Amino acid sequence: MLYSYQVNIAGPGHVLRDIPCQDSCAVWCDDAGSIVIAAVADGLGSERYSQVGSQVAAETFVSWCRAHLAACEGAQALEAMMREAYYACYDAVAARAAEMGEPATEFDSTLCTAIFNGDALFWGQSGDSGLVACLNDGTYVPVTTMQRDEQGRVFPLCFDDHWEFGHLEGVATCLLATDGVLEGMLAPPVVERFAGISLDREKCHLFLHPQEGDAKHVDELQQQAEAFLALYPRGLIDDDKTLVVICDDAEFPARQPDAYYAAPDWDEIRRKRHEAVMAAYAAEDAGEAMGEGRSSVAEDVGDSEQEISEEPQPLAPTALGDLAEAADVMADVVEDAVREAIPAWKSAARAVVQAGRAVGDGCKRMGRSLKDSLRSGDER
Repeated sequence: MLYSYQVNIAGPGHVLRDIPCQDSCAVWCDDAGSIVIAAVADGLGSERYSQVGSQVAAETFVSWCRAHLAACEGAQALEAMMREAYYACYDAVAARAAEMGEPATEFDSTLCTAIFNGDALFWGQSGDSGLVACLNDGTYVPVTTMQRDEQGRVFPLCFDDHWEFGHLEGVATCLLATDGVLEGMLAPPVVERFAGISLDREKCHLFLHPQEGDAKHVDELQQQAEAFLALYPRGLIDDDKTLVVICDDAEFPARQPDAYYAAPDWDEIRRKRHEAVMAAYAAEDAGEAMGEGRSSVAEDVGDSEQEISEEPQPLAPTALGDLAEAADVMADVVEDAVREAIPAWKSAARAVVQAGRAVGDGCKRMGRSLKDSLRSGDER
């Protein structure tokens, strides 16, 4: 019998700025526990009513699929139905915007969805939320890819030409998450870049490898997961945190050797990212040596990165608390993730410094000119 639990809480950055949680989720399971329909949606922070848009999108998907699921026969029909559901979601968001007298663009959100029967997983994707599955053999796979442009801007639900749908067989458990949890914990970019693996399998193991009897304690699982995410270091996840986990208490995934579920080698990741940082600085120095000389922008940006990569807070004293040490080490890696995300900031900072120097030179010239004028007046 299938069961699920979910977490949907505001990120610490939103709490401090009194911004509502812009993530939403919706889940439905039939009475027999044979099929689950789930959706997570992440409202775009730049849009005024994105929390409304995400809620409407997630709830509409679940309700629309519930009403049309029985009429679907075969995988192709089911995927086609999910696409129609996405159009229904977009129409529902646009209708809500019209009711409120606001532009529909102010309600933009992502939408990641799943229909799961304990073996076959049908999925839909719009944006940068995502879905991770545990296969029957106990291995973990990222099912979706993040939809962003070259500047890192997300493609929300209104970009129907970017929607993706598919299905995967042989799935034992699955997890849907918004990008805060996905990138901040389950699939940090630094892990893929410096360890060559797409997922932090230790973190995935917490959610995707259920134990016998867990179905009888779903409320406890949900409370434990919520406590873990609520106290996760802000330096690692500052965004809203939303996930939905779907498991089967009758069928459990097999288990790979323990080494498969071990934490990433954070010492090796630190060594490799240090080499990458030094190489980046060397390249920057070489480039600037051909111009007007090296500026202090690199040091300034480095100081800012240190401020952003704050000391992690202790995790909740739960069964998940043994990950505190790994989280602390990972916080040390965050500064490079920040560096990767801010090339435009570095360029802008360099431009500001150069502009400041130009202004300073201009002031000096004006001062000399004024002094010369005064001296000429005295002589006359």
